[in-house]
Amino acid sequence: MAIQDDVRPALPIVFMGNGDAAIELIESKDNSFKGSGISLGYHVGDIDEKRKSLAELGYEPTEMISPKPGVKFFFLADPDGVQIQFI
Repeated sequence: MAIQDDVRPALPIVFMGNGDAAIELIESKDNSFKGSGISLGYHVGDIDEKRKSLAELGYEPTEMISPKPGVKFFFLADPDGVQIQFI
């Protein structure tokens, strides 16, 4: 049985992007993700400053990871356990 759009409750949706990259965020308690196995990554201008500022705000970022010269990143878990990578 198909649900028609005019009877389905509206879900809050946000689109984020700037050019080629975009992400769609949908708030849905029925389809939420909890746990591990997924991560989202964000490129930041100053990785050391970003880690420092998040720690100062009370968050618990991982130690800095540097798998090769010129590459540094860290992770921060959101309240649902999704790993957010800052690189």
